[in-house]
Amino acid sequence: MDDIEKHESHKPDSIRLRAIEPEDLPLLKKWRNELKDYYREHRFINQPHQERWYENTIGDARYVYYAIDVWYGKWWLVGACGWCWIDWLNRHCDLSIYIGDPEWRGKGIGLKAMIELHKIAFHEWNMNTVRLEVLSFNPAVKFYENFGYQRVGIYRQAHFYKSDHHDSILMDMTKDEWRDRYSQTQLEVPE
Repeated sequence: MDDIEKHESHKPDSIRLRAIEPEDLPLLKKWRNELKDYYREHRFINQPHQERWYENTIGDARYVYYAIDVWYGKWWLVGACGWCWIDWLNRHCDLSIYIGDPEWRGKGIGLKAMIELHKIAFHEWNMNTVRLEVLSFNPAVKFYENFGYQRVGIYRQAHFYKSDHHDSILMDMTKDEWRDRYSQTQLEVPE
């Protein structure tokens, strides 16, 4: 966003999910390293690590990742999301999402991306359950709960961070819960 004026009132006109391309990898690596404290594996990664991740996931049916772009005069890459550990037989998968560009956090982009991701999982792929694991100190816990995810378990003291052990929270949402909470015509998260 270096060549547009940054101010609090900028809002995206729309978002899109698209395939991650090799030219996206340096920026995704940068954001992954900046947000590393929120990942189970919280080490810094280098470009070969990022490229190996890309090569290993693009051909594997257990992983489908997307770049998140916003339209603000042109398309801007602002984050990444997708489904991992997709179990096509038992119809469940695990969520992965982040808005990497701090200028675009808190603007509703994560919500819009979540809605699109869940349409894909529940309507296109006919998944029965979607899941996630989030560290207890991650502010996204409240976002996931507001979206409709239920806490279903805890890995107690599973993550060592800043000289202390923290819980890892397990959450999920079923297709029926999605259908009850969101209609086909009104896909907005209740306040």
